[in-house]
Amino acid sequence: MTHPVYITHNMLHGHFLLRKIVAEVKRTDNTTDRSMIREKFDLSKHSFTPNTPYLKLNPGDEINTECYFNSLDYDHTVSGGYKASDEMCLTYLGYYPRNEGSMYFCLHDKVVKDAKVTYSGSCKKHPRGV
Repeated sequence: MTHPVYITHNMLHGHFLLRKIVAEVKRTDNTTDRSMIREKFDLSKHSFTPNTPYLKLNPGDEINTECYFNSLDYDHTVSGGYKASDEMCLTYLGYYPRNEGSMYFCLHDKVVKDAKVTYSGSCKKHPRGV
């Protein structure tokens, strides 16, 4: 980002196994803001939520999303993906002013194998440069 933006709304999103979701802003001065949180996520009731007051995001700040799932009642593997039967952990934001050419989207996959957790992913410039 080239200048501060103000987050006006957020939608924290997952599917049926999601129980809690937090989008944490980590500031360049190492302070954090955890005001974007859904303690008891309910897929049937989620929508964009206003940030009151607006949340200022400065150049260099990071947003990290944490999702907590519960699959104890499932007897099959649940994958991450785009289908309703998959799971996901996403943060959608409404913000102003436009920050031409400097917004990115990041996708990361968490793989658990033999009790070892690994992450892979990448951040790319938004295809429309917004």
